[in-house]
Amino acid sequence: MPRKFSVLDLITRGRRRCDQENRDVLSAAEWKEELSTIKSEFDGELIDSGMRYFEKTSTLTTVTGQNEYLVPSDFLAMVGIDYVQGDGQKIELVPMLAQERNYFTGTQASGQSVAYQLIGQNIKFGPPPSGGQTYEIVFVPQPADISDAGDKELIDVVIPAGEAFFVYSLALVGAIKEEHDLTPYFERRVEFWRERVKEWAMQRELYTPKRRYVHGEGSNRFDGDGLGNSGYIGGEYIY
Repeated sequence: MPRKFSVLDLITRGRRRCDQENRDVLSAAEWKEELSTIKSEFDGELIDSGMRYFEKTSTLTTVTGQNEYLVPSDFLAMVGIDYVQGDGQKIELVPMLAQERNYFTGTQASGQSVAYQLIGQNIKFGPPPSGGQTYEIVFVPQPADISDAGDKELIDVVIPAGEAFFVYSLALVGAIKEEHDLTPYFERRVEFWRERVKEWAMQRELYTPKRRYVHGEGSNRFDGDGLGNSGYIGGEYIY
């Protein structure tokens, strides 16, 4: 379950830690700007850990003769792309390596794409898809700017360690602004709770078996022969 606190509550707790609850060392707008920066930093720690906490899906419908499509406007990082069949069954596409970029060169539209490349802000399919097909882009979105958020807007700190990271990060901001003697203390607390957040994020699925390959049964993956490190071994594709 999410662990949420209001914008005002987090800022108040941070100000209380650095003894600025009743003193306007920073304006209300500055506190929110700092909170937005801290939120982006916090989200980045979770994303960098590989934990699937922030994830969105965007549906793309192909157009005849078009092989490149823009990523969603709030796109940060790719999780994967699925081809959606008429019966709702989804088949994952294979991400191509840079060394495989010419594999589908000259290939004409042949129904279903089985691979993709992410180039800049564009997704390039291989082979080129026919028009009217549906693909789902699963991605990690950019952290939202909350500098203009209302006082009552809720922020997900995810876990108790996340709460502490936010509070001490805000306290550090206030201490630096005031050139407070406790600034080194707050710096140490921020780093301590940052490590706790990262540790939790990496261990969240501690007991989930880690596979070195993905089962290919039922997936229309392209043949692994000659495609970089791909291969078809024992009825399964490995990468």
